[in-house]
Amino acid sequence: WEVWKPPEGDVVHSCTIITCAANELVGAHHERMPVILPKERRWDWLSKDQKPAVLQAMLKPYPSGEMTKRVVSTVVNSPVNDIPACIQSV
Repeated sequence: WEVWKPPEGDVVHSCTIITCAANELVGAHHERMPVILPKERRWDWLSKDQKPAVLQAMLKPYPSGEMTKRVVSTVVNSPVNDIPACIQSV
């Protein structure tokens, strides 16, 4: 994420979500998914000395077997909703 102020405007709050091809679990719903790094690789990603090729190799689908799928309400479809109902199973 980043907060910056361009010379000609107001402060901008921004972030980037890096995506990759979907794994089998997510692929049933969409062709892409966010890159999810295993916890043990987080410091590799954040290292300012990391080689680009090593970082590029981390941009792959997270293993389906390490994820859980659950049905949630359509309340999750609106970015205005930041409430527990967004993640509660229905």
